[in-house]
Amino acid sequence: AVLPARNLSEDAVGSDYLSGAFEEDLVTRLGQVSDLRLLPWLTTQRFTDPKQRFEAVARELRADKLVVASYRSDGERVRVTVALVDAGTGHQSWSQVYEGNVEDLLSLQQSVATGIASYLRAGLTATERERLGVPASRSPEAYEYYLRGGDFMNSQDPQTIALAGRYFEKALELD
Repeated sequence: AVLPARNLSEDAVGSDYLSGAFEEDLVTRLGQVSDLRLLPWLTTQRFTDPKQRFEAVARELRADKLVVASYRSDGERVRVTVALVDAGTGHQSWSQVYEGNVEDLLSLQQSVATGIASYLRAGLTATERERLGVPASRSPEAYEYYLRGGDFMNSQDPQTIALAGRYFEKALELD
């Protein structure tokens, strides 16, 4: 199960849109690996409390491993820390730090997914390895518009939802 990423940025509001990018993209990419079974992204969204015990979360989700991530962004650079937690013990079995420019978010996500799959020794077929390498968009700028639009879609306000639509349109135009 991929848990919601924690935003540790100084400007948390300005970089909150990145949170969904990590979770949704990881589930999508790792879900393409036939050796791995992942819970749907929406299933894990309620587990945002950092005080929750990992063993209890894993038991409730019936997951063997949890992917726990946090990130920091200063607007231009992103630093992502990813860890795998064993469900039985609650102990971290693997962790890795990934860094890059916000414009390189797509390749950063690819590196994270490949790192997790490699650690788990998931048997990647040639096709799966190729799929993990395909970026979600050809344009980093379009992808950022898409992510920001997705963040605005969580609102109940019609004006904010309309703004999300404009972000999606801009993403399509650029991509």
